[in-house]
Amino acid sequence: MSNYIAINTKIKAMRKNLCLDRKDFEEDYSVSNLQELYRLIDQLPSYHAVLSRKGNHYQENPNSFINVLQQGLISDFLKIYRFADLTQRKALKLYGIRFEARFIARILRHLEKEKSVQLVVGPYTDYLEECRNFKIGQLLTATTIEGAIDSFSETDYRPFFEQFSEYFHANSYDHYIISTAFDQYCSLLVWKKARQAFSPKELNAFKKLYGIRMDLANIRTIYRLTF
Repeated sequence: MSNYIAINTKIKAMRKNLCLDRKDFEEDYSVSNLQELYRLIDQLPSYHAVLSRKGNHYQENPNSFINVLQQGLISDFLKIYRFADLTQRKALKLYGIRFEARFIARILRHLEKEKSVQLVVGPYTDYLEECRNFKIGQLLTATTIEGAIDSFSETDYRPFFEQFSEYFHANSYDHYIISTAFDQYCSLLVWKKARQAFSPKELNAFKKLYGIRMDLANIRTIYRLTF
């Protein structure tokens, strides 16, 4: 219980440094473009650290801004993971699948366009290699979709890429089909592992934590299949 209290206290402290409340947006700021949004999040330590590493080289487009937010969240995720005990890490690894899915999708999209992997080695890639069985060294040298996929061969994502291997052979594939299938696979993966790892009480708590993301994945699937 003492460890739970300690990590809960740490998360609450980190949340204050990560989040802006509604008042910040409605009363204290008038945000009309991305440059102002960058200035806004730069006041928070988690995002400031990411922007400091980028210097003045970050791009003012929505995808780059979302990437900064994602890196800030991953940074705090790693802080919590290092602080957690083995039992808590079970839940964190499952929660971290959301970051891994985005990481994989970004790698494959860039590799398809540029024939190279855009990847900065750091604490997150160390976590992926040491705790999640990603072959980061092999991934760095990949020049094809198949080469990148092979670097995931010892991860939880191997069954997905084996099932859909024919879609990747020609280096051109239907992104809607793959994105939809991958979203569904990740949601089912989390749920399957959660049922194996947690007691009924713990599972119920985890459902509250992760359920919204699973619902959003289902909504995206319905939207893609309908429109």
